Amino acid sequence: MLDEGLVTQLAAQLHAAEQQRIQIEHIGAHGIQVPQIETFDETVGIVNSAKYFPLGNRGGALTRSADYGNIPPGEYFRLANEHTILVIQCETKQALDNLEYIAQVPNIDVIFLGPFDMSISLGVPSEINHPKVIEAEEKVLEVSLNYDKIPGIYVRNAEQAMQKMGKGFRYIVMGTDNRVIVQAYKELISPLKL
Repeated sequence: MLDEGLVTQLAAQLHAAEQQRIQIEHIGAHGIQVPQIETFDETVGIVNSAKYFPLGNRGGALTRSADYGNIPPGEYFRLANEHTILVIQCETKQALDNLEYIAQVPNIDVIFLGPFDMSISLGVPSEINHPKVIEAEEKVLEVSLNYDKIPGIYVRNAEQAMQKMGKGFRYIVMGTDNRVIVQAYKELISPLKL
């Protein structure tokens, strides 16, 4: 469950491997953000491995995420199903072509556009303002809203965030950890005039 204006702990994955998803959730992440999802079947697999019965088939390890077994299993499974956030990233032309099908998968919370990767897939590398990428952005927004999913997007700064929020995006990732760290160090050492 995503509450407006709140920040929660999500784990981004390097790939869509089921074992990695399970380990991430067992350590207590509130959800997962899975890149490079391109098909309906991949999306169903995400839900099946991330949700407990009756929504999926995730195994019942009562680890850190379940307070090491101190939460009664039935209650924990119910709470985990209700509160685990699932974000799938639409970053390729194939994903865009399949988006109507992908969006029909129940229990996916957010459809997230990675504009940079999408630009590469659409043959206009790094041109995130190219009409093809803007068209992809509009499709992600429209399909997300049509299927009651939260539309998401990556932005580089607050100005872009405000612009995308004005269009209707509600899940905004601003910057990456490496960009934030590099910028902070540039500002820290700038008075030294090196």
